[in-house]
Amino acid sequence: EKSLLSTITSGAVYGIHSCLIQVEVDVSQGLPCFQIVGLPGSEVREARERVKVALKNMGVKLPPMCINVNLSPADLPKSGTMFDLPVAVGIMTALAKIPKEAVEAWRTGAVRRTETGQGSASYCTGGGQTGRQEMYPACTQRMGRGTDSGGGKYRYGRYS
Repeated sequence: EKSLLSTITSGAVYGIHSCLIQVEVDVSQGLPCFQIVGLPGSEVREARERVKVALKNMGVKLPPMCINVNLSPADLPKSGTMFDLPVAVGIMTALAKIPKEAVEAWRTGAVRRTETGQGSASYCTGGGQTGRQEMYPACTQRMGRGTDSGGGKYRYGRYS
């Protein structure tokens, strides 16, 4: 049984603070399914349908396989639509539609991003400027390498 795995780094916003989230996508043989685990809120659970529609609109055909998405760390609640793009990229990377090297180059900044921030915007289901309010905390989290701007780890409304 062959299993295809992909890991994408994303982030979650808690007020003005953020935390890095690993989006782990596993595509394996089995009954066709699409599951998201790791304390997802209703908006995150609905990402299954948004991602399927977006991939279909981009011409990517999902095989009849079991797709499991893990949002780690599992003890933090995840909400909002900011996981749609990492889930879609993770699926496409696991299915070898996007080379893992390209994702790594994007993550490390080796790929030039557009001035409008299109690398972070909605990708296929309507575009627009959604998600901008979530980008500043996510970017500062990324620059801080695992800590928020206050210097401590942020968990459930308090610092540890």
